[in-house]
Amino acid sequence: MNVRVYLLMCYESFKIDAFMAEFCVYTVKALRLQCKGDAITP
Repeated sequence: MNVRVYLLMCYESFKIDAFMAEFCVYTVKALRLQCKGDAITP
């Protein structure tokens, strides 16, 4: 999925559900780490 589109969806969900937005932020951070080649640990 396009990251920009994903972030837009996250922004929309933030207006609806703060917990969902937290999850989105965590996912984006995890994707960034994955792009760098680092291991992801929840």
